[in-house]
Amino acid sequence: MYFPFDNMKAPLYHGKTIFREVDKKHPMKFSLGDMRGKIFDLYNVFPEYVVISVPLFNDVIRDELDEWLYVVKHSEVKKDFKSPYMKKVARRLDILKITPKEQIIYRAYMNKSYKERDYIVSAEEKGREQDMAKGIEEGRKKVNKKVYKKAKLQKV
Repeated sequence: MYFPFDNMKAPLYHGKTIFREVDKKHPMKFSLGDMRGKIFDLYNVFPEYVVISVPLFNDVIRDELDEWLYVVKHSEVKKDFKSPYMKKVARRLDILKITPKEQIIYRAYMNKSYKERDYIVSAEEKGREQDMAKGIEEGRKKVNKKVYKKAKLQKV
């Protein structure tokens, strides 16, 4: 959310769906049985919610979650971020910041690069298959020669 509710003090809230008896407020326990009669307890099957109020984030980075909140708020990745995904996020943000015309040129370049890579991979695979077929054929010839020599020796 890009706006806080009136009573929100922090940028991050977590909520769960819990079913309770109306009269006694006891939580309801769910289970599921299979065709063989085995019963399984169900837990963590109902939705959980995370509410993020971006404006309430105070830009203090203590952990990976704070890094993500900073990126969402500022559309920027700081150099000292430690999350393993931040380099990829930074590249994506850079692409989003270029003009629409530059994005078209970039995407065309990337598509061409992917096609060229696919051609190379296909050629390598075809070469391996041909080498394997050649190796199998050479192996058959060697086996046939040995069998022929053995048969010739046994006749003598």
